[in-house]
Amino acid sequence: LLLLLDDPERLGDPYLQEKISWLLNKGARVNVYNSTGLAPVFLAVNHPVVLEMLLNKGARVNVYNFMDLANLGLDGESLLFKCIKSGNQDSLRLLLRAQVDTTLPFNERCTALELAQEADEEMAHAIRTNRVRPAPSMLRALLSGNIGDVEFLLQQGESVNKLVCVNPQINVAPLDIAVRCGNERLARYLVAQGAVLPDKLPVRTGLTKSRLTEAVQQGGLGLVQLLVECGEPVNPDPGPGPDTFRETPMLEARKLQNPAIRNYLSKQLKIQGQGSRDN
Repeated sequence: LLLLLDDPERLGDPYLQEKISWLLNKGARVNVYNSTGLAPVFLAVNHPVVLEMLLNKGARVNVYNFMDLANLGLDGESLLFKCIKSGNQDSLRLLLRAQVDTTLPFNERCTALELAQEADEEMAHAIRTNRVRPAPSMLRALLSGNIGDVEFLLQQGESVNKLVCVNPQINVAPLDIAVRCGNERLARYLVAQGAVLPDKLPVRTGLTKSRLTEAVQQGGLGLVQLLVECGEPVNPDPGPGPDTFRETPMLEARKLQNPAIRNYLSKQLKIQGQGSRDN
């Protein structure tokens, strides 16, 4: 299926569409990623006929471009944004009918409606007047920092430590998402509800930063303190493999010249008794 979809210019060929339909009817998986990090729906977003075939077989619509994901997968390009950029109104109607989430942020700077208003007024109107609203999801609640929605979902039986599916290949702990977004208030709320940090971040090629290093880079002392309270080491073990950390919290604190964080970490370094690898 991925091979057939790999040449978007041919997707309008009726013969090729028949072959795609045959594969889907034989059980071809629709929620997978190719080597460049694109799901079938991304490849077909400019071709409504093929896109509808995939949606009818259960293709997920609230997905991100895997290869564009930064760190915890929260900054990738969503399928909806890809569709808006392509300008295909028929595909947009299909996604709205499939209850695509128009509230998921893109790079924490822009909403789907704002992008559509810049790209195409008809697409903006379709999104603005869309009456289908998906049920609250943990991913959306965490990304938006909506503690009320998080609390509602926990009351409905969601676990505060259940990994959240960012895409079929990455599952992330709610507390990690709050930390990645730099949301101290949400992170402290989750900890108060019993959230814990997994031993390891999701394994991915090129990982160079620990949770604490990233919090230091964001410059929030409160979040740094929370992570240390949760057991994050001030000087992570460099170790081999994909979890090699070349940037440590202490080095980053010195680089950013943040005296409050640097002084706090220096004290914690002595308390944790980890020596002074950075000195």
